[in-house]
Amino acid sequence: MWRVALYSEPVLDARPADPRWLTSGEVLRAERLVHAVDRHRFVVSHTLLRLAVGESLGVPPGSVLFDFTCERCGEQHGRPRVVGGAGGAGGSGGAGGADAGGAVWPSVSVSLSRSSGAALIAVLVAQPGERVPSLGVDLEHFDAVVFAGFDGVALSAAERRSLPAAAADPSAAADPSATADPSATAARAALWVRKEAVAKAFGSGLRRDPREIEVVGRASGRTVVHGQPFAWLDVESPEPGFAAAVAVADARPEAVVVEFRSLPA
Repeated sequence: MWRVALYSEPVLDARPADPRWLTSGEVLRAERLVHAVDRHRFVVSHTLLRLAVGESLGVPPGSVLFDFTCERCGEQHGRPRVVGGAGGAGGSGGAGGADAGGAVWPSVSVSLSRSSGAALIAVLVAQPGERVPSLGVDLEHFDAVVFAGFDGVALSAAERRSLPAAAADPSAAADPSATADPSATAARAALWVRKEAVAKAFGSGLRRDPREIEVVGRASGRTVVHGQPFAWLDVESPEPGFAAAVAVADARPEAVVVEFRSLPA
């Protein structure tokens, strides 16, 4: 049984931006963002990563060490990996380690998603000596899926058939937002966040054709990407008008439990 802790922040702008815990690579990424609001939200969400992992492990958030090395190019813009605590070892996707005092640092998987000023963080902690599976979480505002041609570029044939019977492809309208059916928009958003969560857990992100990740189902399911199985589950979003999902590698949906927790102030 895998217990995924979910931490949500509906209003990133309400929190102060303090980069003291961020790596130099994170600070540089924030500085490269054009708009001040985007820089603020980046810093806040990456601070919340530390708060979430610290709360999950019962350690000071500033002691949690992250690595963002991209698995393709080596730059510091990859998915977040917990590589241990200050003065200790550990990490994501391994069997943990021990700090200088001999205390075991468990294996941790973490995933972060931001959309329209809100954030959702997922943390999965393995038992000491146990290997943790990769994890993905995604959060999207409904507006993200209301554009011309979405169905054709994002959904498989089976997923298109799963949409409400009256749902017209937004590509048929000159202004998709003006004719979008609310139930169809919610259904499209649900399919999209499931795909994104699985892609994050797989490690490909949007480099993979989203139509290849099929996630038809009511609220949970299982899909296979390049021979590797992933469980996905719809989860509660921080605010109305959003969809959210979490995915866990090498797991069955019934073996994944989601627990919502509060972020420290």
